[in-house]
Amino acid sequence: MPAPARGRGCVTRSSAPKGSRICAASGRRSASTCSTVRPHPAPLRTRGPICSPTRSSGAASTTRSWPDCARRGSHDAHRSSRGTGRPEQLHRLPPRSHRCGAPRPRVGRRSSASRDRCSGRRFRSSAPRFREYRTDHRAPRCAVGPTGGPHAVRRDADPVVAMTAVLTNSDFLRAPVLATARPEGFKEWHHFVVHGPDQRLLVNFSLTDETRSTGRSRLVPRVIVIAHDRQWSGAVERFDTSELDVSPDLGGLSIGGNRLTVRPDGYDVSLDLPDHGIHGALHLRSVSRPFVVNNQPVGDGTMCWLFVPRLRADGWVQIGGREHRIRDALAYHDHNWGRFRWGGDFGWTWGTLLPRDPDDPWSFVFLQMTDRARLRCLSQALYVWHRDEPAAIFRHAAVSTHSHGVLGRAPDCTLPPPMRLLLDGRMPGVPERVEVNAHRAGDTVCAEFRPHSYARLALPSEVRLDGATVLCEASGTARVTGSVRGVDFDVVGAGVFEFLHG
Repeated sequence: MPAPARGRGCVTRSSAPKGSRICAASGRRSASTCSTVRPHPAPLRTRGPICSPTRSSGAASTTRSWPDCARRGSHDAHRSSRGTGRPEQLHRLPPRSHRCGAPRPRVGRRSSASRDRCSGRRFRSSAPRFREYRTDHRAPRCAVGPTGGPHAVRRDADPVVAMTAVLTNSDFLRAPVLATARPEGFKEWHHFVVHGPDQRLLVNFSLTDETRSTGRSRLVPRVIVIAHDRQWSGAVERFDTSELDVSPDLGGLSIGGNRLTVRPDGYDVSLDLPDHGIHGALHLRSVSRPFVVNNQPVGDGTMCWLFVPRLRADGWVQIGGREHRIRDALAYHDHNWGRFRWGGDFGWTWGTLLPRDPDDPWSFVFLQMTDRARLRCLSQALYVWHRDEPAAIFRHAAVSTHSHGVLGRAPDCTLPPPMRLLLDGRMPGVPERVEVNAHRAGDTVCAEFRPHSYARLALPSEVRLDGATVLCEASGTARVTGSVRGVDFDVVGAGVFEFLHG
């Protein structure tokens, strides 16, 4: 038996369990090829103190949450002591598919003894590779709920069951594992956009690594809330690390009086920024399957992101003395994590397009990665969803993007306000019109987005002392026409685009 591994976490294991691998994107072991789906934990052989993993509930928990036990490592470190300590990614050679349950015996299959002796050949090490897939592609399609017996439910038996199972097991906080193991340049945020009939709402919970002059790193939490009624307004508030709390099951994030909770059917968001007059409560219910993009190059680093193209939102938000009621509005969510530095040689254009009619089944997400000067397109994709499933995905050369003119108006607001003195006259605004055309295998999509107004969010550059990274959040109207799988569509709706200038 190999010698026990020395991990940074509270628990160490002697070796990886058979049939498992370590995913650099999520920092966890799973029982299949690269996936962000959480496996069911197996009984552990432990040494020393343990930060016990428990599932959070509505009742108060006596289990200490991260970052209280971060100095000794995350409670999840026993699954990732090797994967989080090294940047490489281990890809397990794909096994032969079989039904749920124990693997079936195969003719010529090695005995367990010979497999143990040759287990080193079962894995290959390589650098992280850009890849994207639906989160349920790698998930075992076995029972959700009671396993085995006549009450077992297959994930593909019901779309709602499949979506909630995938969402619960995929969208969890990575910081307690990845930032604890290697904090330099780590960033993570949850982003929500609500497309109300008369307003737009943007909510962002973020964790960003900052290195002090002493060389010690810490995660700085921030909450961003901006809303557009007649114009954009809102606030960015930074909190102390002592006001950050992550639930033991990695499904809940508290920053001061603000809280984000991943539920089986979506998300609960509570907002409380009394110094800015911002309060609110939202419930967002997923009505489409999540999708994951891993190891997207971002300057000298990489980023992973999970997005849910379509949700239904209910709740209320109060900003600046005005209360916005939200009833069954369409919404979008993405969750991003990775290691890169603001101000690096990159820029991006990202957008979500949703129909004006809530019963219209089409949804669209667009992403383009460029260099800082926006002279070279490094990667781009257009994702088309029909109801809860992806209908078409166009990548790279199948997509062409054109920006026309510059919007002839100043930003409604710049946050934080002191950054306005640094930015005015130095940063470009947003285009007057954006066109996206995609063609592949007989499918075609033509999208047009016309911004009406925008807000600027500014971050200090981590590369240059006199620089800043600016994110322009623009709202406007959109029209998308085309044909996918022989079905023609003409969608009129609203869009929110984000233009990042480094």
